Amino acid sequence: MAQILLGEQWRQAVQVIQILARRSGLGELGHDVRLPRARQAHVPTVVLVVRVVAFVVIVLTFAGGRGMIALAYAEFIASAVSLAVG
Repeated sequence: MAQILLGEQWRQAVQVIQILARRSGLGELGHDVRLPRARQAHVPTVVLVVRVVAFVVIVLTFAGGRGMIALAYAEFIASAVSLAVG
């Protein structure tokens, strides 16, 4: 639909938006998890650090120079890793 309305140059943007929409769904899964009160204070910091480190490692290792789709996949994978940690 976007290709018809906006033209061929938006094809890659549609793929990026689809990947980031899936990543958003993963983020919502993480909000449903309830932690015991004793662990709630430090977990968000740990999850954020793990997510940032995972994103940087993935980008530097796999996504460098491969465009926006590779960066969107890196964000998706980093989100999945932080969900597993959190």
